Amino acid sequence: MTLRQMLEGTSGLELVRRMEGDKAAVKEVLRFSSGQGSSISAQEAEREIEATIVTTLTGLNYVSAVQKLLFEPLGFSATGNSIEVESQTLALVGQLWLNGGIYAHRRLLSRQTMDQFTARRTELSRMVAAGWWVIDAPGHDFSASSYGWTNPGWESLWIDPERELCVVLLINGPEMWTETREAVPSREKLRDDVHDAIFAALGSTSPK
Repeated sequence: MTLRQMLEGTSGLELVRRMEGDKAAVKEVLRFSSGQGSSISAQEAEREIEATIVTTLTGLNYVSAVQKLLFEPLGFSATGNSIEVESQTLALVGQLWLNGGIYAHRRLLSRQTMDQFTARRTELSRMVAAGWWVIDAPGHDFSASSYGWTNPGWESLWIDPERELCVVLLINGPEMWTETREAVPSREKLRDDVHDAIFAALGSTSPK
């Protein structure tokens, strides 16, 4: 098992939580499965190990390391946990990658690092990259060179180098419709519709 496999989600690890003992304590167990890192528990396991590696290498906890090594060079202080702060942080990260590792005229990621994280390969008939999704982009208009990330909830960040576009989508969730009692579209359909509308507004839709 390699770090790259964990970043790709192909390590085969999964995190299992089970009750143990009279006090019903929760025990977390890391184990290999045949799922090839595709489940939520597999992603949890891989992220926990990655965070431990970051802490070991930097001497900082994961959150502090991200703030010091990523957001401070970007000139941003990620304080708070509001949707506004989250959207700003994702937009900064997206712009950094869209610029090829450069932000505010400073190179923060080497070209080699960019290439390593966006390089694609096929694993069990699935296209993967280190730390990014390279398939299942939302909507119907992202180019084949696009990469990004979609949260199982309501957040996503997708970057299209070919169209020089970065899209951050954060939605507070279905409760935003409770007052009107209108039918709530599925997350997937809503996300697709929003991205399709963005491309249509920019006049950058794919040929049908």
